[in-house]
This record gives sequence, C-alpha cells and structure tokens, in this order.
Amino acid sequence: MDFAETKDKIFIFLYNTEIETAFMEDSVTLVIKPLKSIILYRPVFPDITIKKTESKVELVLKKKENIKWYTINGPKTKEYKPRFSKQKEIDLCKEEVTNNIEEDAFTLISRIYDISNDDVRRAMEKSFIESDGTVFSTDWEEVKNKKVLPKK
Repeated sequence: MDFAETKDKIFIFLYNTEIETAFMEDSVTLVIKPLKSIILYRPVFPDITIKKTESKVELVLKKKENIKWYTINGPKTKEYKPRFSKQKEIDLCKEEVTNNIEEDAFTLISRIYDISNDDVRRAMEKSFIESDGTVFSTDWEEVKNKKVLPKK
C-alpha cells in the first residue's frame, strides 16, 4: 500500500500483488482481499473515487481540512484527537486505538453506507452501479437525474 496527497485530496494505492478484487453480481459490493483496514489521520468527505487498473486499485478521498498529512496516519510527532459533532457524520479520522488493527476498504464503504440516510444510500448505489464500480457519490441531488459515467 502506498499513500500520496495534494492540498485537498489523499490517494491510497493498493497493488494487485497485495489484493484480489471482485465486484459481486446483483449487489453494490467491492471485495478487497486480504481484508485490510486503513485508519486515517484526519477526517475526509464520504465521496470516494475508485480507479482500478491492471496493476493497482486507487482510492481518492477529499480532505475536510487542507492540512498536510505527511503519512496516512499523520506526522509522527503530534497525536490527533478526533472531534465529534452532534450530527451523525462520517468520521474517518484516527480512532483511539492502541494497536494497529486496520479495516478493509469494504468495511470503510460499508460503514459509510450503514450510517447514512436513504438519499445518501441511493446516491452510493446508483453511482457505483452506473460507473461500473469506479465512482461513489453521496450526493443524491447531484446524481439522481443524470447517468454517472465511469472514471478512467
């Protein structure tokens, strides 16, 4: 697994030597084996772009804060304590974990789906199916009246 970032996005690269992917027929499931967890340094927006090539799977997530991370878990010198809002929101920031247990990408996407309202779920399902598994949108207003095209 590799990590890269820009001012407003993070990129997680999973290589085919490390993973096996399968899109399940008649469902909205991307299975990545072996199961892997990624605990992020800071919060990100729930929109996930997935790009799959012969050699890798690339996950693109948009940062909620334009802060340099340095690594997927943040700089080694400062511990980040997550802030929790009153609203039910997707918190993909570093959790209070003393060991290095990680979740797989499927669990991350499932967690987003599970805690979301019906509009977000509809948007995720529609965008994933229409884009052949390359786009996840959580904005129903954006995708409800148009076809979601695959990302290359």
